[in-house]
Amino acid sequence: MTEANPHLHAVIMAGGSGTRFWPVSRKHLPKQFLPLGGENSLLRETFARIAPLIAVENLWVVTGASHAQRVLDALPEIPRENVLGEPVGRNTAPCIGLAARQILNRDRDGMLLVSPSDHVVHPPEAFRKTVLEAVRFVESTKSSPEAWTVTFGIVPRYPATGFGYIERGTGIEQARGPAFFVERFKEKPPLELAREYFKSGRFFWNSGIFLWRAAGILGLMEKHLPLLAAGIDTLDRQASGPGGLDAAMKAGFGSLPAISVDHGVLEHAPHIAVVAADFEWDDVGSWQAMGRYGRRDADGNTVFGDHVGLDTKGCIVVGKKRLIGTIGLENLVVVETDDAILVCARDQTERVKEMVERLETEGREDVL
Repeated sequence: MTEANPHLHAVIMAGGSGTRFWPVSRKHLPKQFLPLGGENSLLRETFARIAPLIAVENLWVVTGASHAQRVLDALPEIPRENVLGEPVGRNTAPCIGLAARQILNRDRDGMLLVSPSDHVVHPPEAFRKTVLEAVRFVESTKSSPEAWTVTFGIVPRYPATGFGYIERGTGIEQARGPAFFVERFKEKPPLELAREYFKSGRFFWNSGIFLWRAAGILGLMEKHLPLLAAGIDTLDRQASGPGGLDAAMKAGFGSLPAISVDHGVLEHAPHIAVVAADFEWDDVGSWQAMGRYGRRDADGNTVFGDHVGLDTKGCIVVGKKRLIGTIGLENLVVVETDDAILVCARDQTERVKEMVERLETEGREDVL
């Protein structure tokens, strides 16, 4: 058990819809509530690796309003008032700004560690070690007039095309761990470019995990996203009225600008550091990623459930209740649930989101 830092807060972002994991993921049960890559749900795993660092009253979850009770059921340790339910999704910048305002209201020296709820990270001890290094760096900049952003860059293990990248610059002298100035952020690259990134040794995978002082990120939003900052201030004032923050959110959250913190803040902020994180990390973005988990058979199939295959190679097979038999298949994904079956090529799994959109267009709410 690591001693909790009294000013460190964690914000777990749990608002995603997980459409790329249809038909297992549904509107009422999105990806973060599923046990992908482990025995517990991704949300519970996220909580478990962060909790030893942070006092329970400093743990926050931002989720869809319709999922707030499910979060409380999954994480009964967290105070009810620390689960912030968004009536409508507005991307990551409003999510982070809302949480930062609540943290600052409680703790003028508060720092917020922001983490997605739907990633796989191993081992948790290495994750916590990296967080503590980042916290020490932020504390070393306390007297600086500039607001620092700390990102967590994953040391690449292969030339991935499904992740964003961070190019590192020079080392930062005041950092007590391996921290570097961020030269630039890169979008998901094609394979040839990913190989160049991997070979150069100058690039990290972008984990989407950040650390700020609460006052610092709100100051950056005021400078670079003034409409969003003003909207968050308005919500904060209205939260003192009847119905509190929930009523203020219902009335005004949907009018906030919808923008990611990457595009709204990080592309403009001058003081960004990347901390080298040498732990295993996966954003588990599609069924293709599940090939790295589950039971592997002699033919290279990854199996979750009951499966018998003849001349079946390199497939991902996911079943809930029934035996799945396959013959003469190669590099496919087969997913069976009570009311739907998905069959697709492994290199087409990103298009599962398109399938969900088609079902929405056709009014198939019964399977969404």
